[in-house]
Amino acid sequence: MAITPADEWLCHQTVKTFDQSETSDSQFTERVWFAAFEKSGKFQFGFGMGKYINRNVMDASVALVVDGKTQYNVRASRALFPDIETYKVGPLGYDVVEPLVSVRVTVEEHEQCGFTCDLRFIGETDIYQQTPAMYRQRRGRVVNHMIRYFQTGSVEGWIEIDGQRHEVKREDWWASRDRSWGLRSNTGEYTAPDGTTRTLLGGFEKPGEGIPFRWNYFTMQFGDWNTSFEFAQTPDNKKFGPALGHVQHAPHTGKADQKIIDVDLEWDFFEGTKRVKGIHAVVHLDDGTKRELVMEPFSVLYRRPGAGTYGGWKEWTQGVWMGPLAVEGEAMPLEGQATHDELHFTDDFAMRITCSGEQGWGLSEPLIPGIGELFVT
Repeated sequence: MAITPADEWLCHQTVKTFDQSETSDSQFTERVWFAAFEKSGKFQFGFGMGKYINRNVMDASVALVVDGKTQYNVRASRALFPDIETYKVGPLGYDVVEPLVSVRVTVEEHEQCGFTCDLRFIGETDIYQQTPAMYRQRRGRVVNHMIRYFQTGSVEGWIEIDGQRHEVKREDWWASRDRSWGLRSNTGEYTAPDGTTRTLLGGFEKPGEGIPFRWNYFTMQFGDWNTSFEFAQTPDNKKFGPALGHVQHAPHTGKADQKIIDVDLEWDFFEGTKRVKGIHAVVHLDDGTKRELVMEPFSVLYRRPGAGTYGGWKEWTQGVWMGPLAVEGEAMPLEGQATHDELHFTDDFAMRITCSGEQGWGLSEPLIPGIGELFVT
């Protein structure tokens, strides 16, 4: 045990100092996620940072898509101790500007970075907490037990590429973020080319165990309301568990928030591919009303090699020890179906959305494999 500056605050929940978690499980994770795009489609941005106190690891990663043609990726990892309260890994930084309102992401000059930036997220909606908390067991062991909250808004600042600085204006961008902590099953794991799950300790899990399903997650914002929802589908398109989500209204409307009780979802893929062409959703609310959403993707960011390293990329994945400090990056061309197939795992689709004639913006994260195999119907 060691006293840190965080121990000055009256926010302890256990008889431990803040350099320890209540559990010694190596899967204990704290993560932030930040996503943004310019509504013209010129830029799409994603950033993730993780703190793994029982692994002595802090990692971060960032991706920037430019004109849908090139994706710049940077991955960084460092030893967490003794500097456990600095939210910086190599050239990648994260700061809380105003709790529950604004955060800041920076990318500094580095030989592995194809760009630099200083971006500040500004929340335009209240925080929404995921309920219930995620809980999942695998063969008797708790592998997921975590809480998460979401927020939508915009972003301002600048991005610089090849000496050219691009101003980021709030009115031209849409952004969202989430914050999570708890036990997380994909910490230190990645999916190998043969479909097995590689773990930090070198073990393998046979492919196809458990229940295969496709995870559907959406977050979006309209003029004076926003919505976020998530649920899973089995290979025959049956819902696996309930649809979880909300419709949240701006305070000036005087309207109460509404719970989502069901979602009817139709995907349109480009023939023979896993690329999304369009999405149609009917959201059913707890007051008996429903909202019809028509979504058109216009940009995609690949998390696997870029922000978050979801699914693993080379030897990188969330929470894996890469040494005292490691930084790696590249610029990837995004042309052709073969490229999509190689990079595809968890993809962020930037969306134009209409609801009863009203224009909105949002993000979809489809085709995320859950307990079992990835599939497309």
